[in-house]
Amino acid sequence: MFLDFGLGILSAVFLSRIFNMPLTPEFIWGGILFSVLMDADFFIHFLRGGNNKNVHKHREILHYPLIYIPIGTIILSFYDFSWTMLFALCSFLHFVHDSIGIGWGVRWLYPFTKNQYTFFYRYQPPHREKFPLLWMHIWKHDEIDALAEKYGDPDWFKNIYLRLHPYGLFELLVFVLAVIVLLLLI
Repeated sequence: MFLDFGLGILSAVFLSRIFNMPLTPEFIWGGILFSVLMDADFFIHFLRGGNNKNVHKHREILHYPLIYIPIGTIILSFYDFSWTMLFALCSFLHFVHDSIGIGWGVRWLYPFTKNQYTFFYRYQPPHREKFPLLWMHIWKHDEIDALAEKYGDPDWFKNIYLRLHPYGLFELLVFVLAVIVLLLLI
């Protein structure tokens, strides 16, 4: 979450420089919104009766980069090119973020396959069976529930964001850096 906010701010700053346009509060808030918009499926998951034990299923609504980014870009292309690029960049960075950190990855190649992909770092929950750390995992769609049961962390939010944890600290550091950059430019 903090990483997404920070990347949204940095994307707005970057694109305002690229397009030689003023960095407005609306553009900054747009970057923040676009960087978390696809996580609306998180709330939809809980409204449908989901819980922390099956939170991995929240990425089954809007987390499809080959569909989400083109549709959003086409819709925004009728509005303004810089906002279209902000949406595309923030969305892409969110999907990259969801593929590297915690969680069960993103369906990068959907609709061609339902496999979910993660890269590099994989969260190892405390007091759970450890799985091999590889540079890339390809999670088969029909295996995710069993993998989440065996290796998942029902207390992921508490263990990552409410305790000292490298991933949570990295997210906070990127957010603080983004705020500092923003303050230096204002």
